Amino acid sequence: NTATVAVTVSVDRTGPTVVLTPARAADADGWYQSAVTIHATCIDSGSGIATCPGDQTVTADGNRTVTATAVDRASNTATATLTIRMDRSPPVIVATAAGTAGTQLVHRAGHHPLHLHRQRLRGGRLPRRPNRHRRRHHHS
Repeated sequence: NTATVAVTVSVDRTGPTVVLTPARAADADGWYQSAVTIHATCIDSGSGIATCPGDQTVTADGNRTVTATAVDRASNTATATLTIRMDRSPPVIVATAAGTAGTQLVHRAGHHPLHLHRQRLRGGRLPRRPNRHRRRHHHS
């Protein structure tokens, strides 16, 4: 007796594809100012996806790298990385005064105090104060 058996063998040597996508667009100048969730999308046209990582949330300040690795059913792997620029800290302005002791800066209405500060430090004169009382000319 003889028997014939047909066997189909599929070979998957191609790794899956992983794409990392932030849940929302960045805020000002490509930086995130509050926590952002990163979603991994995994695709495999061969044997199919065995594992795909879950969402990751970035909260810490600085340049943060998010990494995700997918595995297909043939044990092929693929890794994707995405850098998130996070700045949740409010800006800090530090002003220091330098110059001759006894010099006093006065903020005048209509002029920005830091502009006056720069002018005084560079040896410039402060702008004239607007004349609030106009002289009236009487014609006889």
